[in-house]
Amino acid sequence: MRFVLQSRIKVFLLAIVALLTTAGVAAPAATKDVQPFVYSFRVTSVTVTGTFTFEDASTTTRIRLTRPSGKVHMAWRGKRDGGLHNGVGATGVAFVGDATHTSNDPACNRTLTVTSASVNPIASLVLTNARGRVVRNPTVHVRVGKFPLVTGYPARGGVCGKVKRDWWDVASRTFPFRILKQGGFTFRKHYQEAFDDGEAIDWTLEMKVKRIRFQPISCAEAKGC
Repeated sequence: MRFVLQSRIKVFLLAIVALLTTAGVAAPAATKDVQPFVYSFRVTSVTVTGTFTFEDASTTTRIRLTRPSGKVHMAWRGKRDGGLHNGVGATGVAFVGDATHTSNDPACNRTLTVTSASVNPIASLVLTNARGRVVRNPTVHVRVGKFPLVTGYPARGGVCGKVKRDWWDVASRTFPFRILKQGGFTFRKHYQEAFDDGEAIDWTLEMKVKRIRFQPISCAEAKGC
């Protein structure tokens, strides 16, 4: 299981190379390059409440982090360091909870246990807007995914509709760089969408991050300035 999680994190790191190198936010004036630093944090909680609806059936999923993460390390060694882990902190997170399905036929109402065991979601912090020739407003991209939600459908002709653990979603948001210097922060994301076939999804995620350490380091030590 540890090997599988490490492999998933490696794949995730490969996927964010473009984010590290191309993300940009317009700003009127340049700032200095981000000084190298080491940062460590812990994900203390994650909660998700999501509701899937279709016609007169509704399925609400409520999940939470099974336990706080271990200490997560993130180091920025300067923009000339092209290492895959430079400016990235990522950790596996596991969810558990339940889903309540309410149908047009009360006999079809049910509650399911929900876990994320088959996917091994990842929570990550990525330093962005810090690698360009001119650095403008460095930021931190925060992401959680994939987390599980349950879908459910109404009864037809006396037969209960399907209820499935088959919806996986991702939440992300970009913060100012200064959040790393705070004692911690809370990431909230609300998302809703209605589809042409009548299905609709509405979810809210909240993740709390506690800083353990933020320490600037010298360019001589970082060797990537």
